[in-house]
Amino acid sequence: MSLPLLFTPLAHWLTLIVAGLQKAAAARAGRDHAVAPLVTLLWTRLARLTARFDALVARLTAGHSRPDALPPQPARAPGPPARRRPPACACRAATPG
Repeated sequence: MSLPLLFTPLAHWLTLIVAGLQKAAAARAGRDHAVAPLVTLLWTRLARLTARFDALVARLTAGHSRPDALPPQPARAPGPPARRRPPACACRAATPG
């Protein structure tokens, strides 16, 4: 079995799973409007995941095993290490005044 034939059923199953997740998310957003913005983000994330996987399968089916090479990144001069900020403390933020 060749590699592209192996990925075709996987792409189909992923599409079915994501469609089911999107349907469940839409049903949840219909019942509880407070989570609707989060469901919208989930919906778009799942759609992008499916599109990326479909593109990968199409590329493998066409015979390309790797994505196009990325352009080389320019070398950065070493500088001082970035300073880390201490974590915010709730007790300092709410001082009576």
